[in-house]
Amino acid sequence: MNKQSFIGKKIGIWGFGVVGKSLVRYLGDVARLTVLEKRLLTEEETLLLAHANVRLYENNQHLENFLHDNDYIIASPGIDVRPYQQYRHKFIAELDLFASHWQKPIIAVTGSVGKTTTVHILHAILQAKGVRVAFGGNVGIGMIDLIAQQNSVDCALLELSSFQLESVKQFRPNIALWTNLFANHLDRHGTMQAYFDAKYMLLQHQQEGDTIVLPFALLKEVYAKRPKSRLIVVAKERPTEQELLLLSRESVLFFIADGYIQKMCNGIVEQCLSVESLPALSFMENWLAVYALLDAYNKPLHHNDIAVLSLYIPEHRLQKCATRDSIDFYDDSKSTIAQATMAAVQQLQGRPIILLLGGLSKGVDRSTLIMELRGLVKYVICFGQEAAQLKKFCDIAGLSAAALATLEEAVHHAVQLAKPDDQVLLSPAGTSFDLFANYKERGNRFQELVAAKIKRI
Repeated sequence: MNKQSFIGKKIGIWGFGVVGKSLVRYLGDVARLTVLEKRLLTEEETLLLAHANVRLYENNQHLENFLHDNDYIIASPGIDVRPYQQYRHKFIAELDLFASHWQKPIIAVTGSVGKTTTVHILHAILQAKGVRVAFGGNVGIGMIDLIAQQNSVDCALLELSSFQLESVKQFRPNIALWTNLFANHLDRHGTMQAYFDAKYMLLQHQQEGDTIVLPFALLKEVYAKRPKSRLIVVAKERPTEQELLLLSRESVLFFIADGYIQKMCNGIVEQCLSVESLPALSFMENWLAVYALLDAYNKPLHHNDIAVLSLYIPEHRLQKCATRDSIDFYDDSKSTIAQATMAAVQQLQGRPIILLLGGLSKGVDRSTLIMELRGLVKYVICFGQEAAQLKKFCDIAGLSAAALATLEEAVHHAVQLAKPDDQVLLSPAGTSFDLFANYKERGNRFQELVAAKIKRI
């Protein structure tokens, strides 16, 4: 599936976001392109289509014609193409197109929570070690735009979502990292098994000589599918002797013991790196995964790397954004699932917590999270579209709580409630799309509101 194979073909681009624009730039000179996009385009986007002589279908009323008339269809990851199985022979996954045009090593990362922070850390470390990295996927530059960088880099580092992975037919990373699996995107995938199967496509096409780094918790399910790649397993603590029987002798295990990352290979344990020197992450397993992947890439992490790097942890991940009268305010807007919120709450134990919960659940039942919060938080402020439902869960759990419509009201209430030594934590356990375009906008707005409020105190 090289670029020349598309010469003269009619290719439909479904969605005109990051993926759609990169496809127009890459294929516009060889194929006859059409774009289907229901939203109103900006002037810049309209000019891009005009320059590339691309026909635009402006709404989904023309969907059947769009699907019927094109030889191939490339859909943006957010579009669920499963209802259109009669056209499945036409669909090309963005990842497969990328893989067919990319000749350098590929490092790919997926997971339910923490993958964005993980890939940013990996990117920073690899660059500091002199590795030239093309960085993109679900974060940064679109994958197809990375192809133009190929001759000037050593490898591609991709963050991948389940949406990007679920339809691949050939994509094969040389080193893959699967950080964790928690209930997420069930409004799209329907069941945890379907969600697991979508994530598993990360290693479906790997061969002997390729590597997958994954958590011990996923070992049984992954083994059941008989992957061909070499397994590197990470666990927060050393597994029991019975659990170790699940590992083949040639598998490598990384775990934490006695304050150090430890590596076990062929039954021999090697002490590697002190965990005290590592910046705090909500999930310590992700540091293990970073260390394991770098070891597999022959770029091991050392203490002096950390000192030189001042590692970049992206914003909105348990970020202390203000302090006033011994009250600390934390922006953890990136926590869009229950496990991430629980990890943040556990990190802040020792002082009272006023927790702001909100956003959309993505089909996940958040009542379990709220039951687990008993005894861990002082007060819960529920905000947004599902605030009343969240408040009901809090009432059942016996948690003091309030339901408010907006983040503005939630911050105002939190500031009124907070006493010296309290902590105010925005960690919504839901997506931002009821009130904001994305988690960054939500986090930025929280920080603005906090800054304005504490000035008036």
